[in-house]
Amino acid sequence: CHLCQTSHGNSDRIIIKTKFWTFYTTGSPVRNYHIRFHPNEHLRRFSQLNVNQINDLAKTLKVIFQGLDDISIDKNRNILFNCCPFHYDANFHLFGDIISHEIIGGAEMADDMRVARKLPHIAASEIQKSIEKYVNEIEW
Repeated sequence: CHLCQTSHGNSDRIIIKTKFWTFYTTGSPVRNYHIRFHPNEHLRRFSQLNVNQINDLAKTLKVIFQGLDDISIDKNRNILFNCCPFHYDANFHLFGDIISHEIIGGAEMADDMRVARKLPHIAASEIQKSIEKYVNEIEW
């Protein structure tokens, strides 16, 4: 599967990689600071996650959100989980997106015209720096 094999832009877009999860800025963001994450193990559905994976996800989401707060990213954020539907047989890898609200205007209001202005590797670098202190405080 693609998520099991990709390097996420030769690692310059990886924000944090834990024992169970990889968080990175997507190569084709729909908003500035669009973060994508997936379990390191190939799982098709959220219901397949074990307790350790869920605990690690919760801790990492907290760290990411604290870092986004510190660099003044809007606190209105959506977390979207994408998984394989039940009774659908596909080699799908569970992944999620963190998409922050942005105030935009003009032509960008049309859904098909929204554009992220922050390059993914630069956004990743900013988020990495902002989460350093929180990563060191967490008991992994």
